[in-house]
Formats: sequence, structure tokens, C-alpha cells
Amino acid sequence: MGEAASLGLRHLGIRAYFRPRNDIEIQGRKISGTGGTELSRAILFQGTLLVDFDVDEMLRALRIPTENFRTKRLNPSKKE
Repeated sequence: MGEAASLGLRHLGIRAYFRPRNDIEIQGRKISGTGGTELSRAILFQGTLLVDFDVDEMLRALRIPTENFRTKRLNPSKKE
């Protein structure tokens, strides 16, 4: 299911690739988390897709100390 979603994104010109078990990434960075199941004769698929991300806003909203990002080599005030 994730492979089909990443193929659809590539068809739109986005270099997205499926990373098992349930992620879609661009250049090694996760842009989507997906999941799915089978129910009777139907396949249910859901996912999120990151289209814009403001690290400073996220830190303010979630009240996450910036020190937590140092180990992940993220700079919360740098836009990428």
C-alpha cells in the first residue's frame, strides 16, 4: 500500500519512496506515516502527508525543549 502511494507521488514529480514498514520518505526524511488493514473484502488504507512544517511553531505548540532536538541534529530556528 505504501509503495503505491509513493509511486503516485513520484507520478506527480515528487521523489518519494516507500520505507518499510509504514513510512514514505524523500531523501531519507519521513514525509508520511501510513497504515492499512483488510476488512471483509475491502482494503482500508490511511496516511498522513507532511506538506509544510514550521519547527518553531511546533515547539511552541507542544512545549518541547529545543535540547531534545540537538541529539537529532535539528535546528529549530533554521528553515529547510
